[in-house]
Amino acid sequence: MSFLTMRLDEDPPTCQRCGRRSRLVGKMLDPKKGETVRMFICECGELTKRACGSAPDRVFQTAS
Repeated sequence: MSFLTMRLDEDPPTCQRCGRRSRLVGKMLDPKKGETVRMFICECGELTKRACGSAPDRVFQTAS
């Protein structure tokens, strides 16, 4: 599977600010960690990043 593809069973994260579903806006590959970082944005403007790959999935918020 390419790092550019999203698994069909993968749901976008829920916004921590307003509780709505975010939409995928970009993906990057971190070659040092072997992880894919996906960036999601909500209608309220909150940006969420999800890292997944060889390490367990991690979701983290960015400062707004």
